[in-house]
Amino acid sequence: MSNNSGSGGNGWWAEPTTDGCESVRIDLRIYPLAAITRCIYEFTDRAFVFLSLSDDETHAIARFKGREPTQMLASLIGEFSNRLLDHALRLQIAAETRPIRDLIVAQAFVEADLLNRTESNASFESDPRGINRTR
Repeated sequence: MSNNSGSGGNGWWAEPTTDGCESVRIDLRIYPLAAITRCIYEFTDRAFVFLSLSDDETHAIARFKGREPTQMLASLIGEFSNRLLDHALRLQIAAETRPIRDLIVAQAFVEADLLNRTESNASFESDPRGINRTR
């Protein structure tokens, strides 16, 4: 997120907008869009949130509007920034550990006998699924 604390916002990195929202610019080189959208979704029960891209597509812009006219957004936006970091880190860890997870899942399926061996080892003459029946 860009630091705009000197620009007259709420003292943090959010900028007030003309329509009563608080706007936060999020650097896409630092925070993946997937982390941003997951994080924003967590806050939709507490504020209205609109996500867009900057004209040069280097930043995501999250605009927060309180559900109540008197709702203060500074604390909510601070919490959002912490959760955003959490989501970005979770995605990074998931990417780093994916090969290991894939091996564990593959091994689990190899060890699990997912087929009903009685039918797959049955003789074609016994027809355990009744394929030869006439309708």
